[in-house]
Amino acid sequence: MIVPWLNTPDEKGTMTYKYPMLFSSLRIKRCVFPNRIMSTAAVTRLAAEDGHVTDCLKERYKRMAVGGLGSMVIEAAAVLPSKSSFNLRISDDQFVPGLTQLVRELHDVNPDLKVGLQLLHFLKVARSGWRQKVEDLKPEEIAIIPEQFSQAAVRARAAGFDFIELHMAHFTTLASFLSLVNKRQDLYGCDFEGRVKLPTEVVNAVRETVGGDFPVGVRINGEEFTKEGNTLLQSSRIGCRLAKSGVDYISVSAGERFEDAAPPLPNSPPFAGTGYSGYRMSPRWWNPDGVQVYLAEGVLRAVRAAGFVIPIVAAGKIRTPDLAEEILAQGRADIVGMARVVLCDPDWPAKAREGHADEIVRCAACGYCSEADERYEKIVCIQWPRGAQNAPAPWRLVPPCQAACPAGIDVRGYIDLAAQGHNVASSRLIQEKAPFPATLGRVCPRPCEARCNRRHLDKSIAIKALKRFIAERALPEMAKVLPVPRSREESIAIIGAGPAGLTAAFYLVKMGYGVTIFEALPFAGGMLKVGIPDYLLPPHIVETEVDAILKLGVELRLDSPVGESGLTIDSLIQKDYRAVLIATGAPKELQLNVHWKDKADHFDSFMKQIPDNTFLKDIGISMSGNGKFGTKKGFPGAVAEGIFAAGDVISGPRTVIEAIASGRREGLAIDRYLRGSTSSPEEPPPNIIDIGSIDLARFKKRDRQNVPYVAVNERSPGFPKVELGLGEMPALCEADRCLQCGMFPKKSSSG
Repeated sequence: MIVPWLNTPDEKGTMTYKYPMLFSSLRIKRCVFPNRIMSTAAVTRLAAEDGHVTDCLKERYKRMAVGGLGSMVIEAAAVLPSKSSFNLRISDDQFVPGLTQLVRELHDVNPDLKVGLQLLHFLKVARSGWRQKVEDLKPEEIAIIPEQFSQAAVRARAAGFDFIELHMAHFTTLASFLSLVNKRQDLYGCDFEGRVKLPTEVVNAVRETVGGDFPVGVRINGEEFTKEGNTLLQSSRIGCRLAKSGVDYISVSAGERFEDAAPPLPNSPPFAGTGYSGYRMSPRWWNPDGVQVYLAEGVLRAVRAAGFVIPIVAAGKIRTPDLAEEILAQGRADIVGMARVVLCDPDWPAKAREGHADEIVRCAACGYCSEADERYEKIVCIQWPRGAQNAPAPWRLVPPCQAACPAGIDVRGYIDLAAQGHNVASSRLIQEKAPFPATLGRVCPRPCEARCNRRHLDKSIAIKALKRFIAERALPEMAKVLPVPRSREESIAIIGAGPAGLTAAFYLVKMGYGVTIFEALPFAGGMLKVGIPDYLLPPHIVETEVDAILKLGVELRLDSPVGESGLTIDSLIQKDYRAVLIATGAPKELQLNVHWKDKADHFDSFMKQIPDNTFLKDIGISMSGNGKFGTKKGFPGAVAEGIFAAGDVISGPRTVIEAIASGRREGLAIDRYLRGSTSSPEEPPPNIIDIGSIDLARFKKRDRQNVPYVAVNERSPGFPKVELGLGEMPALCEADRCLQCGMFPKKSSSG
C-alpha cells in the first residue's frame, strides 16, 4: 500500500541531511504540516480561572511555536459548562475572541505552524473523593454530548484553528465509554459496539458541522494500564472503528486513569496522574525512551490492515531526534508527538533541523511538571532557571564537560550510549563535532575531565580513556563509509591535510560540496603523522580515520605544495574554487623539549605542519609579527574575500582538539559564506549544569577505573607513562559512573 505523505520534501523543496523523515512534510486534508513534530496537548494551568485565554498562556505557546514545530495541539478546552479552574473552555461563544487572538499570534510568530485545539468532555470529580462514572450518566445527559462537541468544533474553526482533536484518552468521558470498565447495560455499554457508540456519534456530529475538508483527529489510549482497562487488542479495534467513521489522524497515548490513583489527601479529589496508570502516561526516568511507541505501532498496523491510510501519532518519552527519526523511518508511526520534551526545550525542532541536536536541553523525565499539575500550580520545567515561567531564548544548558571541550563534543551523550553498549552510535555522536574519535582517544589533553561534576563526589570520569575504548571498538565499522552525493555546485580548495584541513573537508563534503585538499607532503595527517610519536598514536589509527574522510568524496592531492614552487592562491581561484581554506599549520618550527640519547635522527625528518606562508603576502593577506594571519571582521577565520584559515596557522601551536574545532568552525563559516551570509552567528554562552542542581542522593561514591600503563622497563627512554586501553568491563563500569548531568535534577533547586 502506498502511503502518500512519506518521503516528501518540505514546502521549500529541501530535505534535512540527518533527519529526512522528521523534517518531511505531511498533508492532512487542507493542512500541510511542515514537519512530523507535534506538540501534544498538555495542561499548563495558565488559563484564567473562568477558562479564558490569558497573556501568560499566549506567551507559553508562542515560545513553543517559534521553536520550529510542525503542528501544535493546544491543551484541552472543555466543551461543557463547568467550574473546573484554570482549564480552557469553549462551551460558549464568549470564549471565541480570546482563542482567535491566540491563534492569530501563534501564526504571526510561525506562519507555517498548524495549530489544533483539543476538545474535552470530562466526568465530575468531587473533593470528597467521589468520581462520576459513565454508569451515573442519564440517557438525556449522554444525548447532548455529541452536540456539545459539534458546537465546540464550530467555534474552534471560527477561531481560526487549523484542525481539532477529540480527546478520547486518559480519564475523559469518551475514554471511559471506550474502556472495558464501562459497565452500562444499555446501548452505550456492555459490549464493544456499545462502548464505541458515543465516541462514534461524536465524530459523526463534529464532521457534519465542520465539513469534510477540516481535519479532525482523535487521541486514544493504546493501553490503560489498570485493572479491567483496555489493552492494545481493544485499542486496535477502536482505532479501526474510528478510522472508518472518518477521523483524519489518531494520536496514541496511554494510561492516566483514576482506578489505581494514589489515595488523595483529606478533602481532596484523586489525581489520575499518580499510580502506575498515571506514570505510564508520562513515563518517568526509570522507563526507557520510546516506551509507548509499540502502542502506536500496533494501532497503525491494525488500521493499515483494515485498509485505512491515516497518520498515526506516537508519543511517550521520545527525547532525541535520532529516536524520532528511527521511529518514522521504521514505519512505526507517521508523526512524533511530544509534550514534556518541548516544554523543557521549545527549540528542540529547530536545533534538530540545524544540526545542533547536542544542544537540545533534554527532558529529565523527572515528573516535576506533572507533580505541579497535581498541586494545581502553573506548569514549569525544573531545568529552567529558578522563577522562569518559560524557557529562556536562546536556551542552552550543557554539562561542564561539554562546555570545557574546545569542539563542544556531547560527552554526556556518547558516554550514555557507551554504557548501553552502543559503541558505533557513540562514536558517530563524537563525529558530530570531531571526525577523529580514535585519534582523540589517544592524544586529547582532556580539559573535560578537569570540569567533570563527578570530581565533587569522588573523582572525575576517565573520559579520554572511555573515548579511546569506544572509538577503537567501533573503528572497523566506522571505516565502512559510502560517498556522500554531491548536491552543491561550488567547489572548495583546502591547503593542508592536517587535522584542521581534514576536519573542514569532512563537514563540507557531508554538506554536498566538492572538496579538494592540496598537501605538500607525500601523506595526509599533518601533525598527527609527523608531530606525535607512533607509540602514542599508532599510524594505522590515523590512516584509518583519514581514509574514512576521503571515502566520503574528498579528493586528496599529495606532493602538491602551494607557494613559490607550486600552486598559488590565484591559480586555485582561477580553477573555479569558490572558497579556499588555508590549514598549513604553525608557521614556525616547533622544538620538542625531549632529550633522547642517540635518537636525534628520529626528529630530523619532522623538522624539515613546516610550510612557508610568506607567499600569501603577495595577494594582500596581512600577517602579524609572529607569522599568524590577521582575520576579517564578521568571520573569525576569514583572511580575505573567499579565503579562510583554520588551525595553528591562525592560533599558533595548539592541541589537536583545538585544531579540529577550528577546522569545523571554518568549514561551517565557508558554508555560510557560499550561501550568502554576511557574518558568523554569535553563540551566547551556555548555561552550565552545576553540581548543586544534581540530586546526588541517587549516586554513591565509586572508585574511578584505573587506566593501565606500559611497564617501566618497556617504555622508550625519556618519555612519560604511556596509557593502554580500558577493557570492556572496566569501560562499562566507568561509563556507568557518569552523573548524566541534568538527567537527575534536584527538585528543591527550582522555584
